[in-house]
Amino acid sequence: MTPHRAGTAEPGGGRGQGHGPTRGLALLDDLNRRFQLDRDPLVRQREHAARLYREAASLTGDQIERRHLLARADHLD
Repeated sequence: MTPHRAGTAEPGGGRGQGHGPTRGLALLDDLNRRFQLDRDPLVRQREHAARLYREAASLTGDQIERRHLLARADHLD
């Protein structure tokens, strides 16, 4: 027997069906707090890219490259 798709893709919904809506909503709230699921994925990607540009800037010894990388990070913020 394979797991039902609703139970694996939407754990809060599956939990709510099995244990009541309050428990399912509590699970969804917990997942949202831990993984920021309510935030736009594109915003998260831009923030991640900006962090990577800043990290790369901190690793280079070349001032011109550092300024370029920091400018790219600032553009994404």
